[in-house]
Amino acid sequence: MGFTGGTTKITQQSQIANALIGDPLMAGLGVSTADLAVDTRPYWGRWLWPVRRTSGGTQVATANRAFICPIYVPRKMTLDQASVSLTVAGNGNLKFGIYSDNTDTVVGGNLKATIGPLATGFQTTGAFAPALQLPQGLYWGGVILDNAVDTFVHASGINELGNDFDGCRYNAGSFNFTDPCPAVTDDSSAAPNILLRIKSIDA
Repeated sequence: MGFTGGTTKITQQSQIANALIGDPLMAGLGVSTADLAVDTRPYWGRWLWPVRRTSGGTQVATANRAFICPIYVPRKMTLDQASVSLTVAGNGNLKFGIYSDNTDTVVGGNLKATIGPLATGFQTTGAFAPALQLPQGLYWGGVILDNAVDTFVHASGINELGNDFDGCRYNAGSFNFTDPCPAVTDDSSAAPNILLRIKSIDA
């Protein structure tokens, strides 16, 4: 930290750390202050965030409805876990899914991997088996639950991007993701704040 003209200069890393230290989501994921001492890469510690990063409220699940958010992978990397926060949990099961992009929409995108079913908890986390390697690019992360009681944290609705990027959803008809992704309804409250854990940076 240095001083110029009496104004404190704070590095981007310090701003990130100051913003996240004490965040209950970070505590739930076991993130330490050491994890926050990262460079200016577009991911923090070992977790890759969705495009609409900040928490903006909660959404009660609808059974067998897929809730989807955009996630940008900044370089080729391998991902080994997915996680989402719930404020009401323990009433059923959850699955994660990752879709490929189809020219700035999830509609028509192929289902690349799934996790689950997982019993829901306040920080529901599961592992890709095997770990999922993705090239740089846009992807779409989804959650689907088998009950209409559990409630997940959704991304912020401030300064929205428009269309599917604000979040979207579709009714699957069963407790499974549809492949490829069918037509969706845009819905800013339907963007789950999914995190993807980085196993390795590959290029």
